[in-house]
Amino acid sequence: MPSLKTLLQLPCGWQYGRQVISPDGITLHLRGKRKTALCPECLKRSDSVHSCRQRRIQHLPCSGQALWLIFAIRHWYCRNPACPRKIFAESLAPFAGSRQQSSLALQNLQRQLGLIAGGEAGRRAATAVGLCSSADTLLRRVINTPEPKPAGTPHVGIDEWAWHRGHRYGTLIVNLDTHRPLVLLPGRDQRTLAAWFRKYPEIQVVSRDRGGIYATAAREGAPQARQVADRWHLLKNIGDALERMMYRHMPLIRLVASELSPKKPSEPEQVEPAPYTASGLLLAGRVELLHPYAGYRAQRTSLQKTARQPAGSLRKAG
Repeated sequence: MPSLKTLLQLPCGWQYGRQVISPDGITLHLRGKRKTALCPECLKRSDSVHSCRQRRIQHLPCSGQALWLIFAIRHWYCRNPACPRKIFAESLAPFAGSRQQSSLALQNLQRQLGLIAGGEAGRRAATAVGLCSSADTLLRRVINTPEPKPAGTPHVGIDEWAWHRGHRYGTLIVNLDTHRPLVLLPGRDQRTLAAWFRKYPEIQVVSRDRGGIYATAAREGAPQARQVADRWHLLKNIGDALERMMYRHMPLIRLVASELSPKKPSEPEQVEPAPYTASGLLLAGRVELLHPYAGYRAQRTSLQKTARQPAGSLRKAG
C-alpha cells in the first residue's frame, strides 16, 4: 500500500510530523532528515547548522481541501574558506523553486486551468476542487509559461508581409515542420536575413518566392541549404505557363475544336427581336391603348359618308 508521502507527492528527504485540519484546509509540518547539506556555490558538504525558519508552500488539493506544507528550512555554514558564500539554505528543488509560495505541480495545474477556462471561470473551477487561487494568479501562470524551443529547424519558409501595402514590407520566417512562425523581421534587408540564417546551421531546405533578395540572403547565410519554390508560387508559375501556352496556340485550338464538334443542320436564321428598351415599351403601350379608338374612328367615318349620299343612291344600293 502506498504511503502518505507517495500519495501526496511530497519531496524526498523530508518527513512529516504533525498535521492540522482547519477551515482553510489541511496543514502538514515537515522537517528535513539529512544530516548534511550541499553548498550551491562550491558544492562542498557542510554539517554545521546556522539557524532554522519556516517556509509555507501550497500544494495540490487533497480530497477537495487545500493542502499547505510548512517546511522547517535549515540554514547552514559553509566551512570552505575559498567559498564566497558563508551561509546557505536548504533547497526544495525540484519540488518548488526559490522564493515561490506554491509547488511546481500546483503551478502546472493552475496553468492548465488558465489555458482551458481563463481567469474568472478558472478561479471558480479551482474553488470547486478546493484550490485557493485568484484569477490574476491563473493568468500570470499562463503569461509566464516558457516557450518550447524546437529541437531543430531543418525546413523553413520565408516570405514577405506588408506594413503598408506598396510602401513598406517585412519578412516572415516559418518552421515548415510545425507550421509556426520563427521570427518576424521588420524589413527585407539582405544582411539581416543572412545573419539570421547563420544562427541556424541545421537548416537544410529554404522555401521562398521568386525574389532575388531572399535567394541571395539564403545563399550567403545558409550555403548548405537547398532552395526550393514554395507551393503557392510553384502553382502560380505552372498556371502562368499554361495560360501563355493557351494564348499562343488559341487559333489552332479553335480549329481543332470546330473540326471535332458535330456539325448541325443549317437552320434558317431567325431574326431576334430587338431588346426591350424604355422608349420601345412606351411606344408599344401607346399603340395598344389607341387600338380601340382607331376602330371607332373608322366606323364613325363610314357613317358620315353614308349620311351624305343622296337617297336614290341608297335605294339602288339596297
